[in-house]
Order: sequence, then structure tokens, then C-alpha cells
Amino acid sequence: MEKLNIICENVNRNSEQIIQTLQQENIDVYKFVQHEFKKGNISKNTMFQFAFRSFYRLDSAGLTPKFKERFFELFEENAEKKNPNMTETLHELANIRNYKEQKTVQFSFVTKMFHTIDTEHPIYDSEVITVLGYNQPYHITDVTKKINTYNEQYQEICKSYILIKSDKLLRPSIERFNKMFTSHGLNDTIVIDFILWTAGKLIRATGENTTANIRKTKP
Repeated sequence: MEKLNIICENVNRNSEQIIQTLQQENIDVYKFVQHEFKKGNISKNTMFQFAFRSFYRLDSAGLTPKFKERFFELFEENAEKKNPNMTETLHELANIRNYKEQKTVQFSFVTKMFHTIDTEHPIYDSEVITVLGYNQPYHITDVTKKINTYNEQYQEICKSYILIKSDKLLRPSIERFNKMFTSHGLNDTIVIDFILWTAGKLIRATGENTTANIRKTKP
């Protein structure tokens, strides 16, 4: 808890730079993706698929058309389930090899799928984990072990989001976000994600900047 407090204090201290880096376009495209999702028929809704792939950079990951087709089929199946299973989805998609004939664990994209279905699910991506002090388990070759490691990290991230919301740890940053993007209509989970995502982009882009000390602690 103490380390999470330090991370949030650092983010709040640099909130002006972080929020000014965000663009209205980021908010608008995110909302468009959610709007198209609510139309349903995901496996056939090419506008939704295009918007999702573009916004979340699915087309830049070296994944085959077969993978993408199954990804959106599973997207629709999970959207219709009462309790969709992320681990099962990860395992099934890992069996579809990429262009390099490799099995891959596309954990970030699957969390983005589950977030779109239920926006209370945090998104796992490289920018957010940079701020929170995690590293992706690229060194693990066994698919099951890799998925388990991702899941362990994700559970910790979910706990961090709960604490951030319940204890209002990012209140100054969220207030600045709300002032910058009035009437955005987003819930706290995705607002927190936008803030941490932007902070992570600043860290990764410059290496040394006013947000760099955020990296020095883990939640």
C-alpha cells in the first residue's frame, strides 16, 4: 500500500504534464469503440473490428487473419456469457500461431477485449505496467506458466485499481482529467487507465523526464 501511495503521489505531482499530453481524439475513439461494441454481432461488425484493431494496435502485433477472425468470434462468445473466462480465451488463442509460426500469449489484447465487455476490468498494457513497476514475462516460454504469471500480475493490478478508487489516491489527477475533458462520461477505471497509460508513454518516450521516478517503486 505504501508503494502504491508513492506511485500515485508521483503521478499526481506530474498530473499537469500527463493530462496535457492526452488528446481529445484518444477519448473520442475509445468512446466510438464502446459505441460500436454495443451494437452487437461482433464477429460480423467490421466497423467495430476495424475501430478496435486500430485503436488498440491489434494489426501491429504480427498476428494472422486466422487469429483475428477467432479473436472476434471469442469476443462475441464472451460478450454473451454471464461469466466469461479470460484464461480459457488466452489458451485457445495461444494455439493459433503468428506469422513467425510461434505460439504467443496475447494477454494485453485479451484484457482489452474483457474491458470492452465490462469496463470495470482494468486494461493491461506496457505503458500501465511501466508506471506500476511490472515487467512482461517474455522470458517464460511455457504457455501455461506465462499465462499464470500474467494472471498473477493482473490480479495485483486489479487490487491496485480498487485501492486507487476507494482511497481516492489519484484524486488530483482525476479532477484535472475531468476539468480538461468535460462531460466525458467515462467511469473511474478507464480514467485511471488513461492517466497511467499517458504517464507510461512519457516515461517510455523520454527515458528521463519529470515522471521517471514513478518507475522506481512497485505496488
